[in-house]
Amino acid sequence: MITRPHNIQEFNISNLDDDWKQATVYAAFLSPKTPQQALKLIYHGATTGVSENWVINTRRKLIEMGYITKVDDEESNTLYKSDIGPIVNLILSHQKDNFFKEKAANKIIKSLLIFLNSQWFRDFYKEEYFYSPIRHSDMTEYGPYANFYIKTPSGLNQKLEIKNLSQRISHLLYDIGYYSHNIRWDMLYRFREDWDIGDSDLVLLEEMILLSDFDLLIDHNKMNVPSNLLLQICSIIKFLTKDGFYGKAPLQLFQKLFQSGAGCFIPTNFSLMFRLMPRLPDSPEYLDFGFIRKMMYSQRYRIDPNCITHYLSGAQLGKDNL
Repeated sequence: MITRPHNIQEFNISNLDDDWKQATVYAAFLSPKTPQQALKLIYHGATTGVSENWVINTRRKLIEMGYITKVDDEESNTLYKSDIGPIVNLILSHQKDNFFKEKAANKIIKSLLIFLNSQWFRDFYKEEYFYSPIRHSDMTEYGPYANFYIKTPSGLNQKLEIKNLSQRISHLLYDIGYYSHNIRWDMLYRFREDWDIGDSDLVLLEEMILLSDFDLLIDHNKMNVPSNLLLQICSIIKFLTKDGFYGKAPLQLFQKLFQSGAGCFIPTNFSLMFRLMPRLPDSPEYLDFGFIRKMMYSQRYRIDPNCITHYLSGAQLGKDNL
């Protein structure tokens, strides 16, 4: 048993919600970048004719606060990254007291740090997701990335301005938890005769701690996923999203979960923690996986061999092309 960490609220990403500059710069460095790369991201590709003093001053302030750290000590082009601790504390602040009494609580928190510090998770904040946000199956922008940029006063450039970072991160984590929970247990369980993954969640946590690397963990294990499983799920998602009644699919989120294999190897402990996080208000309903299970048995859908690479990339735009 452990006690609830004393700094859950003090060192928490939610503390940046009242200062859009701090939230914006923190988000810009979640994927490691040089100051120049971060400036380019913040101004949507522009690096000249933009105001950089506030970005520099805010980065320095966040370094003092411990929210941003150096990756290396190069004299020029130094890489910086945002510390993942404030996001861990955001997650822990939503857990019930019973969580901290669990025998495996220390192990879960230690492996959670490894997961959130992985390239897999940090890549959600690479330039590609800012410039071309994840979209739902009806091509509306996915909430955690919606309306990231505003026009600068001159009207010549766009500027990243985030005022509700903790809510956006919470929503993303909730959906990662909800979908990976269903994929790992509700889906893989039905293919137990076909797959070779006998590891329990506890073994997954221990393996993650041993490797100190979630990216390496999924790389070691993804070949054990039945080749047809994720393609079946994707084809059903494509079939169901013709009708918004069953929810809207964040396409590229599914693509990332499927192509990497991470959706099968995110421990249920994490999924349950993430599902205590709030989603953004007025967001579309997430996909009904209960109905997806029924569809898997009904066989009333056609397998699309290009579903993961093409449909989930958002290449087919608009409901007419679903």
